[in-house]
Amino acid sequence: MPIKEATFWFGITVFGTGLLGIMEGGERMPYAIALMVLGFIVTAYAVAAHHYPRLPKVPIWIGMLLVTWGAIGYDVYDRHTASTAQFNTDLSKFVVVSHRKFVNEVVQLDNHRYEDCTFENVTFEYDGTGFVQMNDIHISGFKQFTTYSAAVETSFTMMKAFGLLPADFSVTHGPEHKPVL
Repeated sequence: MPIKEATFWFGITVFGTGLLGIMEGGERMPYAIALMVLGFIVTAYAVAAHHYPRLPKVPIWIGMLLVTWGAIGYDVYDRHTASTAQFNTDLSKFVVVSHRKFVNEVVQLDNHRYEDCTFENVTFEYDGTGFVQMNDIHISGFKQFTTYSAAVETSFTMMKAFGLLPADFSVTHGPEHKPVL
């Protein structure tokens, strides 16, 4: 593949990566915008160099190499410093709740065991950081789940799409409790 084509495809890839980062939002938005701008500049240069062969030949491969190494370095750094919730598998650390009635409140599920409890119009909060056990429980009223975990949100979305959840099942995400389903 000629360097002009490689430059174009590299620019498109970097631009697309920045666009994905913008769509995801969050604290990495400045990096996403920078990647998008860089990708656009590289793509525009590749197109212009194709149509105007007398443009100065910038050793762009050096820049592409540095950007690639920088992205790899940031990825390695981010993977080793990101705080991720750890799944608790130690059943002795369960919070045991017995013989209680919950009405119109948020009920935490992670690392809890509920025995002979009644739940009426509650919102279950589950973030996927630990096991849940429920024995001899009774649920009435609306059923709503909330989560702060993207993985749990995605799981609920997929189950809903495959028809594995009832029509009146709703899930919210984050501190604003934005509806997911």
